[in-house]
Amino acid sequence: MTEIVHSTFQVHKRNFQDTKWVENRIELKEGQILLRIDRFSFTANNITYALLGESFRYWNFFPGEVDFGIIPVWGFATILESNHEALKVGERFYGYYPTATHAILAPGKVRTSGFSDISPHRKDLSAVYNFYSNVNFDSIYSPDTENFQAVFRPLFSTSFLLEDFLFDHQNFGTKQIVITSASSKTALALAFLLKERKKEAMFNIEVIGITSSKNIDFVKGSQYFDDVKDYDSAASLSSIDTVIIDFAGNKELLSKLKQSLNDKIKYICLVGLSQWDQVTKEEEDSGGKTFFAPAQMKKRSREWGIEKLQAELNRKFHLFLPDANKWIHFNQFDFLKQFQSCYIDTLKGNTEPENGNIITNIKK
Repeated sequence: MTEIVHSTFQVHKRNFQDTKWVENRIELKEGQILLRIDRFSFTANNITYALLGESFRYWNFFPGEVDFGIIPVWGFATILESNHEALKVGERFYGYYPTATHAILAPGKVRTSGFSDISPHRKDLSAVYNFYSNVNFDSIYSPDTENFQAVFRPLFSTSFLLEDFLFDHQNFGTKQIVITSASSKTALALAFLLKERKKEAMFNIEVIGITSSKNIDFVKGSQYFDDVKDYDSAASLSSIDTVIIDFAGNKELLSKLKQSLNDKIKYICLVGLSQWDQVTKEEEDSGGKTFFAPAQMKKRSREWGIEKLQAELNRKFHLFLPDANKWIHFNQFDFLKQFQSCYIDTLKGNTEPENGNIITNIKK
């Protein structure tokens, strides 16, 4: 095979502002494939992967050098070299990749739909993240919406499973759902799905978004929420039975909501950590429970079957796509030349909610 240099972007596990580029020569073993990572998205969701890297084992998917980790991303990649008899050069896959120019995977059984990576270090990790979907047989895929898929597909899947989790629990018997960090894309998708559920199931529940004052007009403009408040007004919520969906990870905000709503809070669901620098070790004292999307997917797959689950996810994704396309704007960055600045801006929260970061790799 042609000698290829593999470049990875690595982050210190205890200081996310300490980063470095690492280059290695690629040696492909029997049964492995080498893919060029063509494009991927990078959002606050990826910072969450880093923040939960140890506890949720996200660092384990693509091990870095000592004390450093490689943040996983979702995107598209093309096979450059194949030592696997069932996979050919040029085939393209959507899936979970490293922040890197290339990925080396060890496919197990190859199906028409795709394959799972069975590299030894990934065998005990969640199957959801180990599957790679062949774009030629992917019911969600279309070549003209790759940017949208790269940004929203992983986020929307989380939102879909979270909304299903709430419905599964009858919204914990409440009349109000409060969503923090409402300008985050996962929160927006959740609010959209709740709005659709309210129409389809004909039930009445207020969905309230809480966001920063600078983003309040944008969140209101989405028309996904019944009401939107800024953080300073969060204490003025109606004192009725409430579920809090916390995407912010801000202890001070949660404390304010708990003081205001008191025993009216029936459930606190911890999902995102968009304000990563606000998270403390006392997070477990919030009284909330962390939502792990693969667990709900496993439950529904067992109850419905994977085909029904996928069909419902696809249906709602295609409802969301044209609506979100009204407000989303994609910014494109070259991986080797511009990703460092994109990463720092995302880490610091210096990104506008209507922007989606797309990272492309032109290095062959």
